[in-house]
Amino acid sequence: MRKEANNELLIRALSGRAHIYSLTGEFKKAAIDYKRGITSSEKGGLTKNKFSLGLIIDYAIFLFGELNDYAKAEEVNKIAIRRTDENNFPEIFSRGLHGIGNIHRKRGDFDKALKYFQKALIITERIDDKEEIGNISDSLGILYSDKGEYDKALKYYKRNLAITEELGDISGVATCSNNVGVLYQNKGEYDTALIYFKKYLTMSQRIGARRGTAVAYGNIGVIYHHKVDYDTALEYYDKYLSISKEIGYPRGIAWAYNNIGNIYQRKKEFSKALKCLKRSLLMSEKMDDDIGTFWVCANIGDIYEKEGRFSLALKYLKRYLALSQKMGIKGDIADGFFYVANIYVKLKKFKNAEEYLKKAEKAYKKTDRKDWRKKLDEMWDKVNA
Repeated sequence: MRKEANNELLIRALSGRAHIYSLTGEFKKAAIDYKRGITSSEKGGLTKNKFSLGLIIDYAIFLFGELNDYAKAEEVNKIAIRRTDENNFPEIFSRGLHGIGNIHRKRGDFDKALKYFQKALIITERIDDKEEIGNISDSLGILYSDKGEYDKALKYYKRNLAITEELGDISGVATCSNNVGVLYQNKGEYDTALIYFKKYLTMSQRIGARRGTAVAYGNIGVIYHHKVDYDTALEYYDKYLSISKEIGYPRGIAWAYNNIGNIYQRKKEFSKALKCLKRSLLMSEKMDDDIGTFWVCANIGDIYEKEGRFSLALKYLKRYLALSQKMGIKGDIADGFFYVANIYVKLKKFKNAEEYLKKAEKAYKKTDRKDWRKKLDEMWDKVNA
């Protein structure tokens, strides 16, 4: 009994440290501790222990959210749900289903994602786990937002916000306000988005959440970016960068440099833009942050295209495509094929362009996107001219 208790204490310690490493961007160290915790639970005969199962789910969330390793995250979630069911530790089982749903959503398999979310929600509502009801509602909001069904998305986002307010969870209110803001941003309702992002900022400052404060400044900067108020956007991005440096938040530093670089990109100050973007790229690579690397490569490729440096543009856009394929993001896979085809057209390598346009068309047909046919037809005209 004492040995079992000691094993559980070790697992708890490793889990806590892994979480801290994750928050500070030390993802390799976090992964090591999660794996050690899981190995210890298996050696100690704690595979069906509630805390050990929770650790597995936390590791899956880490793989999904921080490393963007969707295949491994799916595998780990399935290990957890095989060791329990909706009657034995239903809260663990529902979180596993929720996690798999998120993976399908990220891959663009919205119907599969919806089935997992709905089953998880039924279980979670049965046991009246309000916090997880809110989390699943948030995922449903993201799903409907990804599908462009913004009214449905708003319904679920606001349900989550109401739950966090009911629970008195200021941190949750902050996060939910941010999510609602992102939705209004996607709808192009920038003034309303700004209200929610400022609420996110206020709540984060109230509880001393420096990371949340940094991200809020970044998101407010994005709104001014969209409003083409580049000077104000830069002010907020600089605050995002400053706090991220102060608290040692490498992902924030990398994303801030990406956003600042993107402003200079819009202002056609390409030398300044590339300097910032390449700083962002180095940091993203160091963290093994595929999503950060993915966006920076797209921005760098766009600059080199605008400068007429097509070989360099091709290098970065092919990397953007490879990362989108690795992460299984259907819309970006299609865009990646299209962007590469565009560069081959400019290089007058029409056979290569034709190959990538065919792949782009096939990839676009697997998405819910409706905006691709016209631009593809225009590119085919250039290839066949």
